[in-house]
Amino acid sequence: MIKQIQNVKQHGITPVVAINAFETDHPEEYDAIRRIAVEAGALGAAVTYHHRDGGTGAGELAQMVIDATNQPNNFQFLYDEKQPIKAKIETIARKIYGAADVSYTPQALTQIS
Repeated sequence: MIKQIQNVKQHGITPVVAINAFETDHPEEYDAIRRIAVEAGALGAAVTYHHRDGGTGAGELAQMVIDATNQPNNFQFLYDEKQPIKAKIETIARKIYGAADVSYTPQALTQIS
């Protein structure tokens, strides 16, 4: 979850977290998820019961998404759009997946050239 929050933030977007709640969960688990999510940079974490209650079970999440849309939106790509595809792939691999390097099969090199 922390890495996904970081990934979203790299794009200049305010993330929110949905907690899919089940009857066997403990409230302390929700509190821990909320705390960790906010510490990682999310606007918050909403407990949802949409799988059980349909749309009404996602009311808290819906409001949080609305609140997030009211945050400054500084969307940005991770790379310059004019870069070659290989540079874009390598940027995403490093920044999103933490890759040290990217290798390509001969077929892939042919297809992206």
